[in-house]
Amino acid sequence: MSVSVWPGLANCPVWTYWLPLLCWLSPETMRPVPLDALAGARFVYPVELRYEVCEWCADAAADELLAVLSPAVEQAVAERRAVVVLSSAHEGLLHYAPGSPHSGLLLDRLAAFARYYRLSADQFWYVSGNFDVAAEVLAWCRDRDLPGAPFTLRVCEPFSAFIGACTREEPAARASSGGAHLVRPARGEPDRVASVTG
Repeated sequence: MSVSVWPGLANCPVWTYWLPLLCWLSPETMRPVPLDALAGARFVYPVELRYEVCEWCADAAADELLAVLSPAVEQAVAERRAVVVLSSAHEGLLHYAPGSPHSGLLLDRLAAFARYYRLSADQFWYVSGNFDVAAEVLAWCRDRDLPGAPFTLRVCEPFSAFIGACTREEPAARASSGGAHLVRPARGEPDRVASVTG
């Protein structure tokens, strides 16, 4: 599997890294399907935000959208056949802390995205990797005089899906060596890499 950024998206906050890999790791629960094959069907349309999305929000023009939906997805949204998911589940981003740099900018952009595409909260999910995000979103709603978030908030830690493909790390005996080296396993166990800090 390979993942690449389209030339037109090089400076946008959209990233396609974890979601395709999760589809590959768990094909029984997540399956990428071309939009043309979904005519009339209900589906989830995921968009993954890059890890530096907060910095992008601070630097981009105020009217620039976080992501762009294709006409086919817009039509499916209008027909209430699609749920749009914007995800930063790979990051535990601080979303709202008054006085902090970039505070609330991502949430403001999510709200603008929902308004632009006329998405209801049940049609628009935001997935965060920050387990404390609910309190931050509530504070942001209060400070923006919003009755509630314009999206359905979900919290997810996607890295657990990789546990089956990972092995444990073991401390190395040579702490001064730095870098990483192979730890010889007991008979019958797979080789594994142990990180060493010098």
